[in-house]
Amino acid sequence: MTLLTIAALRVFSQIYIMTNGGPADASQSVIGYVYEMGFTQYQLGYAAAVSMMLFVTILIITAVQLRIFREMAY
Repeated sequence: MTLLTIAALRVFSQIYIMTNGGPADASQSVIGYVYEMGFTQYQLGYAAAVSMMLFVTILIITAVQLRIFREMAY
């Protein structure tokens, strides 16, 4: 479950190849946003900060999932 959550948040190549973010960034993902900020607009500090926030979000989701599944196991 944790790996599926991380995989869902990491979707980049399919969206970038098919729509390049879509009209008005309608299909933009978090990773696509980090890519755009870091490599097309050269705001590397901001892209690093967004990446760290994504890491913290994944960490919190993982901790919640572990707690839920531990309670279900007992």
